[in-house]
Amino acid sequence: MKRTPPGEETKADVKREAKNPPSRPKKEKQPAPPWKRRIFMVLRTLLIPLLCLTALIAGLLIGYAVVGDQPAGDVFKWGTWQHLFDLIFADS
Repeated sequence: MKRTPPGEETKADVKREAKNPPSRPKKEKQPAPPWKRRIFMVLRTLLIPLLCLTALIAGLLIGYAVVGDQPAGDVFKWGTWQHLFDLIFADS
């Protein structure tokens, strides 16, 4: 096996460095300013309730308009829900 003198690179060394480039020193992350953290916290807190509300509205529209063959705008009318409440809780 042929040894290379120190300081000279072989083809294998070049290939190895191409696959695994020397790592750069990582910069330390500075903490975000308080106002950015607060905005992120508020957005994160509001995301799940907004997604739930969107799913509820989409489900109401699909159920009432597509499955029930009713006009989609009627799902937001108070009279529709009053009628539904009367049907469910009416004295039999």
